[in-house]
Amino acid sequence: MRLRKEGQIARLKVINLSEDGAFLDVGAERGIFMPYAGMYAHLQLNEVVWAKLYTDKSGRLALTMKVENEIRRASKPAHVVKLGSILTGHIYNITEKGAFIFTTERYIVHVPQKDIPRHLRVGEEVKVRVTFVRPDGRLNGSLRPTKEDSLLIDAKMLLKELEFNKKLPYTDKTPPDIIFDRFKITKAAFKRAVGHLFKTQQAKEENGWLIYIGKK
Repeated sequence: MRLRKEGQIARLKVINLSEDGAFLDVGAERGIFMPYAGMYAHLQLNEVVWAKLYTDKSGRLALTMKVENEIRRASKPAHVVKLGSILTGHIYNITEKGAFIFTTERYIVHVPQKDIPRHLRVGEEVKVRVTFVRPDGRLNGSLRPTKEDSLLIDAKMLLKELEFNKKLPYTDKTPPDIIFDRFKITKAAFKRAVGHLFKTQQAKEENGWLIYIGKK
């Protein structure tokens, strides 16, 4: 997409990298420069990210990934969206609070850290499940599967860890923050997964340890 005036935003491809930043494709031959100060993370060649055109202190056109205000103005309320709906969008920012997604319908979705199961990159396209419709028309979402699907996924992950280590110093009495730091799942998800391993007789708890029994 070609950007023509200051303040416009678009999803642009990275076409070159330099020691000071990156050049993004705006239809011009060389592209337009984005300094590191305008990035949320080091970009990679051919990545596509949301970017805004502005004039830098030297009077030249430049780009920045700081597009929150523009996306907020371009967004629309999502009051008609139902819980559990799956939406497609692109990540435009990642903070300590989680990831922020702008969907193809122009909805803003916030995904809290606890609902992010893997490392994400700004600009990445994701499918997000709606978990809450806020009064202001924005959405909360999750990148995790439903409880039913995540139970089997989490149990498989724990079983793999147990197969390798034979035992783990984690039980239903382990604090939630320690569980999340180690496995990137919530305490409730951990307990469901462990319960499944107990039920299928693939693990047991003994003296504060989760013990591997074997596959059934």
